[in-house]
Amino acid sequence: MQAQKAAEVLKKKKIDIIFTSEFFRTNETADIINQYHNIKIKVDKRLDDRKTGFTGESERTFLKFLIDSGDFWNAKHKNGESFEEEKKRVITFLKNLKKSSYENVLIVTHGEPIQIINSYFNNLNNNKMFKFKVANCQIMEFNL
Repeated sequence: MQAQKAAEVLKKKKIDIIFTSEFFRTNETADIINQYHNIKIKVDKRLDDRKTGFTGESERTFLKFLIDSGDFWNAKHKNGESFEEEKKRVITFLKNLKKSSYENVLIVTHGEPIQIINSYFNNLNNNKMFKFKVANCQIMEFNL
C-alpha cells in the first residue's frame, strides 16, 4: 500500500503536527503515517480538493464545462468553486502556517492543493504549476 510505504519513509522524521483535508482518503493516509508518531492530526478544510460542483458526474463533463467556459482559472459551476478560489484558500492556509510555531509539519492533501503548495514555494505561475504532476503518497519537502 502506498500510504504504508510513505509511513515507512517518514517514520524517523521529526513531525510536530499533521494537517489533512476533510476527505476520508487523506485522513486514512494520515492515520497510517501517524502510527509511528502518535501526534495530533488536525483536519483543515482549506486543504480539501476543489469543490467542482460536478459531484457524481464524470470528469469529462467537468472538463467540457471548463473548456466551454473559456476561462479555466475562474470558471465556476453552481455549488462549486473556481480554481482561483481554491488557490486562494490553500495559500491562506500556508500563510497562516508560516505564522505558526510549528517547525516540522506534514500535510496530507490532494493533487491540485499539492500543485498549489508546490507553486507557492517555487514561485510558479498557473501554467507551470499544472505541468507538475504528483503521484499518490508522494513525499515533498518545503521550507516555511
